Amino acid sequence: MPEPVLRKSPLTNVVCEVRFDASAVGQGQILRLAKALEPAGLTEYAMEEGFQVAVRPGQIEQRPVHRHRFAAPDGSASVTLDLNAFAFETAAYMGVDPFLEAWRPVAQAVGEALGLEARTRIGLRYVNEIALGGGDYDAVRHAVNPDLLPPWGAHAHLETLANSLHELRFTQEEGELAFRHGLQRPPGAAPPVYLLDYDYYEQRLRAFDVNDDADRLRRFNAIVTDVFRWSITEGQYQAFDPEERLDA
Repeated sequence: MPEPVLRKSPLTNVVCEVRFDASAVGQGQILRLAKALEPAGLTEYAMEEGFQVAVRPGQIEQRPVHRHRFAAPDGSASVTLDLNAFAFETAAYMGVDPFLEAWRPVAQAVGEALGLEARTRIGLRYVNEIALGGGDYDAVRHAVNPDLLPPWGAHAHLETLANSLHELRFTQEEGELAFRHGLQRPPGAAPPVYLLDYDYYEQRLRAFDVNDDADRLRRFNAIVTDVFRWSITEGQYQAFDPEERLDA
């Protein structure tokens, strides 16, 4: 059964990141990639400056990184590329099949432009922010599975929760699942939200094969969908207005 599409989805973005080992990314490769991404509608180019953090025993090293960004004019999708990774991101998620249909030609274009033969990591991340009617315990437990909330409310000194963010990493038969969740109170008058952030990844050297990894991402998605459904209450799920679709 295809996954339902949530008409009132709490998703803020969906990202697929692929990491690889490369010695350099030349200007000619960027120009070829820009041309190859035009059919996908990623026609807006910008260069971004950032830092890459390398952590070693007794040492933390920061390296400047130049990121190349290719985006749709309406901001609905983008690709960022640096020396060792590219990430495809969308804020208009309509199910895993449309996502992979958009991802495949983008990943193929990056692989061909950079001459990638192998990749070291692939991950699929879903970031959800559930708007809450209030920030007290009762409001939150009506939105998310109460099993996520302890130790909140378990002790007299643990009643008034300001913010929370839990991170758990679970080993899977294929890769790992990082699960971050918690109550977030944005500054100002914005209402509180409950964050559900799932990052399923495989960190393993494999041949760069878009079709093989598309099948892998579909398996990652199925597990994340199961965990997401467990993470919220039935009432909250129905509030997202799920639509059963054969093409989802």
